Amino acid sequence: DAVNLIDADVALITGIALDHTDWLGDNLQQIGAEKAGIMRAGRPAVFAASEMPDSIAETAQRLGAQLLRNGIDYHYQTGQHDWHWQSQTVRRSALPIPAMRGRYQIQNAAAVLQVLACLSDVLPVDQQAIRAGLLSASVSGRFQVVQRTCRWILDVAHNPQAVQELVTQLSDLYVPGHTHVVVGMLRDKALVDVLGTLAGRVDAWHLIDLSSQTRGASDQDLYQALAVDEQPRASCHADIDSCLAQLEAQATAEDVVLIVGSFVTVGQALAWLEHNPTLGYSRGSEDG
Repeated sequence: DAVNLIDADVALITGIALDHTDWLGDNLQQIGAEKAGIMRAGRPAVFAASEMPDSIAETAQRLGAQLLRNGIDYHYQTGQHDWHWQSQTVRRSALPIPAMRGRYQIQNAAAVLQVLACLSDVLPVDQQAIRAGLLSASVSGRFQVVQRTCRWILDVAHNPQAVQELVTQLSDLYVPGHTHVVVGMLRDKALVDVLGTLAGRVDAWHLIDLSSQTRGASDQDLYQALAVDEQPRASCHADIDSCLAQLEAQATAEDVVLIVGSFVTVGQALAWLEHNPTLGYSRGSEDG
């Protein structure tokens, strides 16, 4: 990771997933050991997820880093409209639900609060500023919702774990019409697993050819990765621009268009949306 170039005052690892396996390893223990390389001796390291590979703790002990874990060194509880956080020395109550969509965002925010607690002597942040940050922070392409003729959702999920989180979020949506999935991926990703995880939510697949990109998968690669019973619902597209223009003309107000699979795919889609404006679109909009 490029972030390993920095001797940070505190390290934060949100979780470990099977991704970049050609660089990091083909199992969670190996990937955890690689990710733990951002830890530094004598400095805190926060781990956000509830489950952690043993290699993280082993690396922390070997380096002499202070490992702080969700559920052990700090805790959070969620309510219907707010949530609460506490460490061994600090408690914060009635925090607003993060503006960024996804149930896992509270888990991420809780880890950030632990990071802030570690930095409190040099970077104090008061409750008002924390509330403002939770309510305003946003990242383009992370379950970004854009309202056009119908609702469009853009998400850069590209590994099975991230796509499972996406499916969980989608399960909370009421979609009276059809769900169109526009997907373009890199060929070194787990194509079969990613598409298989999405399959139960898809009425029509729109497969994008990214073979002109470095490491990009072709539309035929994606077609072959689909389960046989999913293939009849799939169409192949040489580029994303023509695909989105076609969907814009065909989708009804009750449909949902999900664009997923790669930073490349979502980036190209955001560029198309910006250059083809319609009522309700603005750059970086979380709600359209």
